[in-house]
Amino acid sequence: MFSPRGIASILVKAPSDVVILSSLRTPICRANRGSLKDAFPEELLASVLKATIDGVPNLDPSIIEDVAVGVVLYELGGSKAARMAMNHVGYPNTTHLKAAEARAFGLFSDEIVPVTQKKPDGLGEVVVDTDDGIRPQASSEGLAKLKPAFRENGTSTAGNSSQVSDGARFL
Repeated sequence: MFSPRGIASILVKAPSDVVILSSLRTPICRANRGSLKDAFPEELLASVLKATIDGVPNLDPSIIEDVAVGVVLYELGGSKAARMAMNHVGYPNTTHLKAAEARAFGLFSDEIVPVTQKKPDGLGEVVVDTDDGIRPQASSEGLAKLKPAFRENGTSTAGNSSQVSDGARFL
């Protein structure tokens, strides 16, 4: 017999809920010599993501809070491909805006250890205690104007790719 309390708990939306929207995939082709050998992972992911979105016409993109993608044998564990796939299908890149808001509210202050560095001119020192790669002024319009970084008709730009960064973390 089901507990009324148990049934009620599964009928209430919770922040920990996981929703599987669909299960689509690309063809599986031979690596390095098959039909998809020249395709970039983010392009393949974007194809499946677009088909998923098109298959759910009432989906409000603003309620999507997270997208999880698993990738085998790919740089950065596939995180770059997942982010690029989202960009390919037109989801806004809000990472910088969210990071700027978190920085403004001091959400990173407890995890950052200030580092004292010499000034570039060598005259004196400066204490670095905040991330400097966050671009709060980033906009979809501005990002759309950037030229592709790798291929003439590509979609990877300086605005939607990870910057080369210096830093360290110890867990």
